[in-house]
Amino acid sequence: MMSMADRELDYLEGARFCIVLMKVLDQEAGKVQLTPIYGTARVSAGGLSVEESSGSIHAVPDSALASIYPSDGNEMLGDAEYYAVVKISAL
Repeated sequence: MMSMADRELDYLEGARFCIVLMKVLDQEAGKVQLTPIYGTARVSAGGLSVEESSGSIHAVPDSALASIYPSDGNEMLGDAEYYAVVKISAL
């Protein structure tokens, strides 16, 4: 059975999605490294994941679900319809 949160994500099912991994390199200087992961959004009882064309599947952390935005068309997002930025400690 899907939870209320899963139903709220249903609009993403099958959408082109970009997870932008953000690694802070130098907090004082505001230096970050951004790594995009492109794929197709999949919504399940376990939450949101992104499936790359290679078949690799990446879970979108629950902490990032409130920060999903429509693409603004910038170059990094490519043809993604939606994206989320995920802060990570290491790549």
